[in-house]
Amino acid sequence: MSRKGIHIISLDVPFPPDYGGVIDIYFRAKALKDLGIYVILHCFEYGRGTYHDFQEIADEIHYYKRKKSLWSNFKKEPFIVATRNSEVLVNRLLEDEFPILMEGLHTTSILADNRFEHRQKWVRIHNVEWQYYEALAYSTSSPLKKTFFKKESKKLKKYEKILAKADQLLCLNEQDLAYYAAINSNSIYWAVGCDFKELKHEKIENFALFHGNLSVSENERALRWIIESWDSTQIQMQLIVAGKNPSKSLQNELKKHPFISLKSNPSSEEMDQLIRTAEINLLITFQSTGVKLKLINSLNQGNRCVVNPLMIEGTDLGQFCEIIDDAEDLNKTISTKVAFLEEEKSKRIDYLKMHFEAVSQARKVLEKIGFEI
Repeated sequence: MSRKGIHIISLDVPFPPDYGGVIDIYFRAKALKDLGIYVILHCFEYGRGTYHDFQEIADEIHYYKRKKSLWSNFKKEPFIVATRNSEVLVNRLLEDEFPILMEGLHTTSILADNRFEHRQKWVRIHNVEWQYYEALAYSTSSPLKKTFFKKESKKLKKYEKILAKADQLLCLNEQDLAYYAAINSNSIYWAVGCDFKELKHEKIENFALFHGNLSVSENERALRWIIESWDSTQIQMQLIVAGKNPSKSLQNELKKHPFISLKSNPSSEEMDQLIRTAEINLLITFQSTGVKLKLINSLNQGNRCVVNPLMIEGTDLGQFCEIIDDAEDLNKTISTKVAFLEEEKSKRIDYLKMHFEAVSQARKVLEKIGFEI
């Protein structure tokens, strides 16, 4: 074929690009299309819908229902892999010879299929998945979820050896690169890609913002630590909590605290405005997996960014953050008024663009792996 094309298998529908994994997928697909590559996007759908305008990021779009049956728990493959297996997808992939980019270990079932033995197969590594699920098991208080996460972690650790069959592993940080290079020597770094649109200048308001997917146990755990810190040290600042799908129990917990306002399921525009107008973007995590895209987005759009060490582990982004270790540290940092200068903001945005601008990062990687544009 004369035209340059690529298949991208997405673990979820990457629209809207409103959480870490799909933000990375969305802007990578867009960057590849912007480089003139014909992008065929394959999405496993399980709740985000199929009525989206993908013209900005793909030339073709195909959807497959994720098969989340109870039986999938008893297969030898991890649940996240077994539920993303489609013969319809396989037949579509076999219609041409374009390279196949699999987004996450979740979408790698074709690596075990001999029909793809001579195809170019690339895997975007999103996490050391077994470690991620091990941490989820630790974070949740639900016995049922804890059992599932522990079982899934063991399966993922055993399964990840299949990555040796990929032609290229594309890692999002240096830690993951070092880990996966031991499984497949054809492993390189591909930085997460972000949107650096022109920012609106808005008045900074006197509140701190914690945002994220509130249905994820790790984010809920971080939020509960923040609430305890606010209470124990009597922090004198309003806290806005914004994010997707907070549980009923979390909503009821937040209502008990007069210093907290909850914004459930804000639109992308509403979230961006909160990030831009918050005096402090508060980013706390108890898992060091991956690169936190919400940190990059907060540094890009926001003002002061207060983080704990795990949020910046494996990155050079600590130079632009205020780093805290405990509740007393958090209180002291929030209570200290800091003049946030436009010159400082401009410096860090220049740094982010240099290291995380999607098109330039995509071009670098394609050159490294010998894919001519």
